[in-house]
Amino acid sequence: MQKLLEWSIRAILKIHQQNNLVDPPTVPTAYPSGVAVFDGINTYFIKNGKKYRIISDRALESWGFSVWYGSPESLSKTVLGGILGFRDGTVIKDISNGKIYLVVNSKKQHITSPDVFTKFGIDIDSILLVSHKEAELHKDGEPIS
Repeated sequence: MQKLLEWSIRAILKIHQQNNLVDPPTVPTAYPSGVAVFDGINTYFIKNGKKYRIISDRALESWGFSVWYGSPESLSKTVLGGILGFRDGTVIKDISNGKIYLVVNSKKQHITSPDVFTKFGIDIDSILLVSHKEAELHKDGEPIS
């Protein structure tokens, strides 16, 4: 699975574009709520007429969104609502300090005991390795032990 992530959504969509498999809109487009749109540079989640920039392919993976191919022009009239981090229930590991967190209510809760993995049935192989910048997008919540 980690190897697949190296083929980022950007790379996959670029291959589609190069092979004329996807023809993105080039005019402002009213995308429906609940879809993610890649504009050639960033991926955005669309909700209630606003776009939320998804911070990384790892964050995108945590949500499991279907991704539509767009263009900067197709999103030009859509207001930026903010940044979207990891989905609640995602377990992340900040590679800068080795801390492991569970994302709950958009906050990161530091897991301070290995017993938490057994208690909640967390599969250690499902932990996403993230940068410090990605982890810091989420405010600190109460530690879990």
